[in-house]
Amino acid sequence: MVSKRPSTGRIDRRRFIEAAGAAGIAAFAGCTGGSDGGSEGTSGGDTDESTSTSEGTTAGNAGGDVTTLSFWTLFTGGDGEAMVELVEQFNEEHDDIQIERQRQPFDQYYEKLSTSMSGGNAPDLCVMHSSKQLRFAEGLVPLDDHVDAEPYVETTWDRVAPSGTHYGLPLGTFIWGLYYNKDIFEEAGLDPESPPTNYEELQSASNAIVENTDKLAFNPAPYGGPYNYAFISFLEQAGTSVLNEDKTAAGFDNADGQRAGQFLHDIAANGWDKADASGNRGNKAFRNGDLAMTMNGTWYQLVLSGLDMNWGHGKGFVMPDRKRKANWGDTHIVNVPKQGGMSDSEIEKRVTAAKWLTQQGTIWATTAGHVPTTKAVMESDELRNSPVWEKTLKNYVEMARDGQVAYWPVVENRSDYVRPLNKFGAQIYSNQIEPAEGVSMAAEQITTNLQS
Repeated sequence: MVSKRPSTGRIDRRRFIEAAGAAGIAAFAGCTGGSDGGSEGTSGGDTDESTSTSEGTTAGNAGGDVTTLSFWTLFTGGDGEAMVELVEQFNEEHDDIQIERQRQPFDQYYEKLSTSMSGGNAPDLCVMHSSKQLRFAEGLVPLDDHVDAEPYVETTWDRVAPSGTHYGLPLGTFIWGLYYNKDIFEEAGLDPESPPTNYEELQSASNAIVENTDKLAFNPAPYGGPYNYAFISFLEQAGTSVLNEDKTAAGFDNADGQRAGQFLHDIAANGWDKADASGNRGNKAFRNGDLAMTMNGTWYQLVLSGLDMNWGHGKGFVMPDRKRKANWGDTHIVNVPKQGGMSDSEIEKRVTAAKWLTQQGTIWATTAGHVPTTKAVMESDELRNSPVWEKTLKNYVEMARDGQVAYWPVVENRSDYVRPLNKFGAQIYSNQIEPAEGVSMAAEQITTNLQS
């Protein structure tokens, strides 16, 4: 049996647990980011998948003992389906190790993971957002002595080790992009093959949609509550950052930050959308054909592929007077939680599984639509010949290669900046607070959080 002995390392449970974030994010739990409203955006959460609670076990068979590893994930919808396919392939190819995937509820994922690690009952493997890892680091096995960096894309490999230590192996990168309804574009007299590439084009397209159709034009935060994706994207495009260089204070209490806040406010003020930050409103409107353009993540193509919709994709660098091309993103990583008394052999079995899951990335890229993290998949013909390549992934790969991903900053508690961005972003968008005041208050709260 895969033992679950009490952990020998002390884990401070208080440091791990984050309160639940804004409502509405569970619908895209696959990729976005946990209880603070982070990707964990996923494929839309359209799959009703029960949660497994069984522990990993070791069972005997004719060929000898088989080690079964429990593997916690938070993926639902299309992402969940892709992970099922990935795990099934691993199990088919391995006789001595089997993975038992256990999908945990998205809105409880990090709290449950924290509790399991604190209580010495952690899963054998788990998925985490790279931006979360410092919060859990003392409960994870460092992997640098067990894994060769060579298979992984160098920039991604470096990105997922912000402290210099790899506590997880990169599975796939997700990024925010522009999705648009081609039929609404045609109805408005626009070229359905030409999504806006800058603010002037966004303005022209949005005005044409409002004037010539009964549809809404543009919503940059379709899930409501988690406004940090849009806010981070606009801040980076405006030429500033969420945090300062040493991550001790907000980095956007300046003129560029004010411009980003003003743009967030002006989208609805221009009549392109409703001044309404209700959870999941934009997502529903786009899927129902009532919204022409929205921002969403890599996972969203799987949601849309199941709908009768003629849609297209662009990179979405639409901030006025843009100084930089960048949109929010992060990378999922596969981790090996510590379990007290694990032998070298037990660790190596877990690492073997983690390496395979992250290095056999074709399924995760071509099915789930995420940017590959290994060189072999990134350069493969299979990737370029897949249907998702022309639909979305070509754009996302170019963004990743061109340094156009505004990653969530990695700090011990990501909620220190995510919650203020969500709170004041929603208030700015819904016209509950003046943009200048909202930006200043968000920056002040973030700095206070980081320094307290």
